[in-house]
Amino acid sequence: MEVVSTGQIRAAQRPYGDLPLIVLTRGDYKKGMPPGFTDDATAALAKIWIAMHAEMAAQSSIGQTRTIPGAGHRIQSDAPQAVIDAVKEVVAAARSKS
Repeated sequence: MEVVSTGQIRAAQRPYGDLPLIVLTRGDYKKGMPPGFTDDATAALAKIWIAMHAEMAAQSSIGQTRTIPGAGHRIQSDAPQAVIDAVKEVVAAARSKS
């Protein structure tokens, strides 16, 4: 991955208009975390990720976030049907716009 600053990322952001968008968020922040992660560190990380995902979804006027209970960072492995459903919804919404 290229290393860029938060400022560079924010400067490059552009609104997505009414682009269909669903951002999936893990529901289990302890799952898959290194053993040394404290509860406080995990809670702080969860707060940051939730805020970033809300910010990402807000780029679209119809964007939404979904928390997937029991899923860790690898949502596609932990809850594949949630990913499939979200993709199908986004595709259907995009097709209905055309």
